[in-house]
Amino acid sequence: MKRGYPQKREKAFRLRLERKTLAEIAREVGVSERAVSRWENGWVDARGRKTPGWKPELEKAWRELAETELQYGLMLKEERLKTYEELARLAVAKIKEMFPSIRTETPMRIVTKETPSSDELSRWLATSEGFLQGLTDVDEKPTRLTGYQLDHLRDTSKFRAREKARGVGFSFVCAAEALAKAHLRRDYTAIFVSMNLEEAVEKIRYANLLYHSLPLKWQKKKVVDNKTSVEFEDPSGRYRSRLISHPCKDPRGKHKADVFLDEFAHYGHKQRAIYVAAVPIVSRGDGQLTIGSTPLTVGDLFHEIMKEERRKYPMFTRQSVPWWVCPEFCTDVARAKVEAAGLETAERVHAFGQPTLVDIFHTMERDDFRQEYELSFNDESQTFFPYDLIFACCQDELQTYDTIDSLLKKTEGDLYAGFDVGRTRNTSELIVLEKTAKRVTYRMGKSFDRSRFQAQEAYLRELLKASARIRRLCIDRHGIGMNLAENLRTEYRSRVEGVALVGQVKESLAVNLKIAFESEAVAIPRTRDLTAQIHSIKKTPTEAGYARFDTEKNERHHADKFWALALAVHAAGVGKDRRRTRQKVSASIV
Repeated sequence: MKRGYPQKREKAFRLRLERKTLAEIAREVGVSERAVSRWENGWVDARGRKTPGWKPELEKAWRELAETELQYGLMLKEERLKTYEELARLAVAKIKEMFPSIRTETPMRIVTKETPSSDELSRWLATSEGFLQGLTDVDEKPTRLTGYQLDHLRDTSKFRAREKARGVGFSFVCAAEALAKAHLRRDYTAIFVSMNLEEAVEKIRYANLLYHSLPLKWQKKKVVDNKTSVEFEDPSGRYRSRLISHPCKDPRGKHKADVFLDEFAHYGHKQRAIYVAAVPIVSRGDGQLTIGSTPLTVGDLFHEIMKEERRKYPMFTRQSVPWWVCPEFCTDVARAKVEAAGLETAERVHAFGQPTLVDIFHTMERDDFRQEYELSFNDESQTFFPYDLIFACCQDELQTYDTIDSLLKKTEGDLYAGFDVGRTRNTSELIVLEKTAKRVTYRMGKSFDRSRFQAQEAYLRELLKASARIRRLCIDRHGIGMNLAENLRTEYRSRVEGVALVGQVKESLAVNLKIAFESEAVAIPRTRDLTAQIHSIKKTPTEAGYARFDTEKNERHHADKFWALALAVHAAGVGKDRRRTRQKVSASIV
């Protein structure tokens, strides 16, 4: 017998016990497939001597292993039932606290008595809504789900579409649903797509908060935990459940998973590509595709899906969640569901709005409020910067910096800045761009909310003094910014320019910035506040014969971030003398 054969034969037997194929074993052990077959089935040598193989011993081992696995499975099942019963007893007090008189009917159970039985609670805890409300806490209080959140969890359709107001808890309930399924199922995968990295991280944070509030007996072992993913292992160690969250990009490489597309309307030109990539993931198995967003513009893909104007998406179930169905915003949800839709915006806000919502209403322009809270889609005909144009220049993983030190350490190109001086209630805004051969890239943004002018001037001096790479700073010198601009100009000369944001100067800056966007010569982060302020700029003719470029009267902002960006682009000399490359865009000035 060749040297080493007994060890190879022993290894081959162990691999065959794991039900590896003969070919796999041959490759791993380093022998021929014929040799493995002879070891298993036996052989007769040249002298007629018969050598038995290991097949009888192998079949006996397989039977014993199957019996062991069966006993282990029964033990796990019995242990799980015991856990259900124990948790049911522990949950009674919490359920009674949450629902003093339970007399409601759900698709999972019918309860007609004040204290549910252990069996009823066990069945309820095995559902997503029961798991979350019976076992988890939020801010050290039992998790309470609103009516529309429960409707969402009970919707078992493969395709779900949700138009919703800001702040109603859609992102939270999606993360909560995924966490519940990850614990109630043996193996499960959820994929979240968000409009930017910050919101992607938030989904995992929600899931972790709920996970850590679970009783220890219900917590699966966490084996992966980072900003954009979390992974759990089942008690047997054989199966894993995953929650994966990333910013605006195609969800590819996974199958039989749930996919959640959050703030879908804000994906811009990526909407269709992400939708096309998401559908095949849920086409097999019982995965669900959930699309949710605050409305944005008429005619985009989210508008088509929600309104079904072209009748292309009949498979979706739809749910609308305006502010008046949310108890956090509405004083009387039951009455508002009946009456609010028939009222004008101002009437329903004052009739049903909580004090916080009333304050929000009075600090926003009416169309902005209707879009963010009342599910109204924007008409793009009046804006000078359509969302398609803005989103084409958004970069999802763009690196931005909070301090001057990090800005200078992490960038290499020349830096150009724009500073818009806020008026009374509005903020002053600073934006710094890095210039490379192809474009200027947003690297830093800083807001000065009610800061003293001395503090603002000191910060700008620190910025200019920090490095000669800060090539140019353009400051709004109209009105209260004049003194600031003159002081810095005197000290730093050509590195500082005062620009009066009035009349034709504003027209020139706005047109120049639009040319930069059309040429995709500027890159900005995909943040809601910045894109909304750029989109708010409207072009209207004046009696003097030029165009007025400004946002409508709005106590929340005067498009300060927009003008800071326009000043920074002007400082960098981008957009000037460029030809417009995008079609169907007019550059004429009325």
